[in-house]
Amino acid sequence: MIVENGITYRVEIATDLNTLNPSQTQVKMNNNERILNNVCDVAYSATDPNQAIELSVESLGKQFDSDRMYIFEDNPDGTSSNTYEWCRKGITPEIHNLQNVSASTMHVWNKHFEKGENIIIYDLEEYKPIDPEMYDTLKPQNIHSLVVGPLTLGNQRFGFYGVDNPPHDAIGNITTMYTLLGKFLASLVRDRDRAKKLRQLSYNDALRSEE
Repeated sequence: MIVENGITYRVEIATDLNTLNPSQTQVKMNNNERILNNVCDVAYSATDPNQAIELSVESLGKQFDSDRMYIFEDNPDGTSSNTYEWCRKGITPEIHNLQNVSASTMHVWNKHFEKGENIIIYDLEEYKPIDPEMYDTLKPQNIHSLVVGPLTLGNQRFGFYGVDNPPHDAIGNITTMYTLLGKFLASLVRDRDRAKKLRQLSYNDALRSEE
């Protein structure tokens, strides 16, 4: 279930059964359902919206068997910053190195995100001639494959999320759920911002009362 603008939606995933044999179909559907149920469970068990995002990112990173799972949010100056990150044990965190990433570095990805498209890179070396500047950002992080997608609420895009180095045979399954998961994570970020705004309003009201 996802709540958007006060309306509760039930989300379903459809799979083209003609592309899979019966055993593959059942495994894929069961795996998708398990991932979605698990991330919802951990998010709704959180004590506050910020923790819900952190737990969701961790849950998805582990379930996708990836090296990293992360969220980037857009800044008013056009740059993008890594605001949440989970890393597999033994993987170096990159969140502190990925603040205020320039608009020029994000140029190619942003063109895809504006169309609501996900980006799938199976082999970073093959991606180099397509987007050399992004390649130079990703290579030092020891990334060889990734899937990233936009975070959008309504018609407004405010960031993206991604997973680094998932198993190649799992990338197709990950992309099946990516749009839905993007909406889910976007709603968690929106709830965080609403809670922050309410705290600020409450604080300001308290100051006025003291005056």
